[in-house]
Amino acid sequence: MRGFTAGTPCRRCKPLNPHIHATVLNHLPAMSPPQLREHFLEAGSPHGTVVLNWRKTGPAEIVAYAVAYKNAAQSLIARLEGSNGYPDHCAFPIVFLYRHAIELYLKAFAFRSARALLVESELEVTLPSLWREHSLPSLLKMADLVVRQLKPPAPSAIQHALPSAAEFIDQLHELDPGSYSFRYPVGTTGLPLFESTLRMNLLVFAQRADSALDELSGACIYLEERFISTTEIKLALAQLSEGGAR
Repeated sequence: MRGFTAGTPCRRCKPLNPHIHATVLNHLPAMSPPQLREHFLEAGSPHGTVVLNWRKTGPAEIVAYAVAYKNAAQSLIARLEGSNGYPDHCAFPIVFLYRHAIELYLKAFAFRSARALLVESELEVTLPSLWREHSLPSLLKMADLVVRQLKPPAPSAIQHALPSAAEFIDQLHELDPGSYSFRYPVGTTGLPLFESTLRMNLLVFAQRADSALDELSGACIYLEERFISTTEIKLALAQLSEGGAR
């Protein structure tokens, strides 16, 4: 297996600004239970307060989730890059956060397509298999199918975006096929998820993950702005549904 051990330096990831805090509370309409639940608050200490699900759009916020996980991963990489030493186990949250961001971007690609053109009854049948799917190659294949069936064709940069990310995604899938390997030391059988010792360079990994995320983000934005015929999207999503039913 090709590992993330190349000697090329990683470009510095921009960390999150630690001074940014939520101000949306000042702009929210008055809410009463069960519309607003409040937890872990302390009077006179607004810094650190966040508001979640204030739009109440549910799955439509999947890109916001993807961006949040990506930013968290980049923040950890920036800290590691500037440190004099680090524990090996710091790899677990970094790799998981990047992997989950990629999975969410791929799912956002499919969801935005479906939401644009399918009626509610069709969404209820099609989307459950999307949310259950954790295989990155399966999600990538579905997304690539949508792009290739666009009429007129998408710009060449968009057509090559997903294939450009495919090599990295395949390597990441080999490391973590079910989104468990960097969250737990053992699987549901009680056996170790890693069968052998793993050596990787986190800065090289982050560089390649950032590149893949850039490709996925651009393709996702393009698809959101583009009209896709109902026939095209039904064909692409049907293949994902059939895969999930197996």
